[in-house]
Amino acid sequence: MQHQPLKIAIVDLYDGHFNQGIKSIIDIIEQFNLCENGVLEYTLFDLRAKNEIPDLSYHGYIFSGGPGSPIDSLGEVWENQFFKLVDDLETSNNKNGPNPKFMFYICHSFQMMCRKKGLGELTKRNTPAFGLYNAHKTDLIDESGIFSALPEQFPVIDSREWQVTNISISDLLLSECKILAYEKERPHVPLDRCVMAVQFNPFSWGTQFHPEVDLDQLKSYLSVPEHTDKIVEYFGASKLFKTLEALENTSDLKNTKNVILPSFLMKIRKANA
Repeated sequence: MQHQPLKIAIVDLYDGHFNQGIKSIIDIIEQFNLCENGVLEYTLFDLRAKNEIPDLSYHGYIFSGGPGSPIDSLGEVWENQFFKLVDDLETSNNKNGPNPKFMFYICHSFQMMCRKKGLGELTKRNTPAFGLYNAHKTDLIDESGIFSALPEQFPVIDSREWQVTNISISDLLLSECKILAYEKERPHVPLDRCVMAVQFNPFSWGTQFHPEVDLDQLKSYLSVPEHTDKIVEYFGASKLFKTLEALENTSDLKNTKNVILPSFLMKIRKANA
């Protein structure tokens, strides 16, 4: 029986930029605790802005999204710390101990992990993506258990300048990785489909999109002129209006939030029961 709270490390890669992601991750953990009798405790580490990094004593690690290029940080102190932590966690898991370490990577950290694993092509998009999109599960999705409660096509919030495409069969054969979801298929657009979710190994997952997004929080965020002005400046007014309209016509996004990270946290609990 588990008596001590399970420890979750939230690794902030936003480099001091204002964001909704960290708050949303914390909200998911706190909601999980309400349902599971306070089984989790969390600590926040500001890696990019303050070089804070967790040790190996945590049961689960959630790495956030963040701004900028996932390539230009090559060799920076914070990136070296990030990859050393990943290597140490995977080495620990390879020892087959009774309590594995679980990891989840979101957006920027997902892109960095694909670069580390040599998966596909990491390139800058022709235009930045922002808003409500559809992700499509692959046939392998139910093997992970993280996404199994979602329908074959499910809505996600995506915000990216960079993306991972063209993960080859040989890439997958050389690793433990499995592609779990792609962006929607667009036969009329002559561009490669972005990879939206990957299982890197039996204890590690990542998504290009933001599974932590809360629909009501996002609507509230987009109601503030200061925020919408920045979105219009960066993405254009048309993208903002399309996003606001789409958010008014969907309730399924709450299901995405309520499934993915809570399922990840439940895996941690069951592994340490």
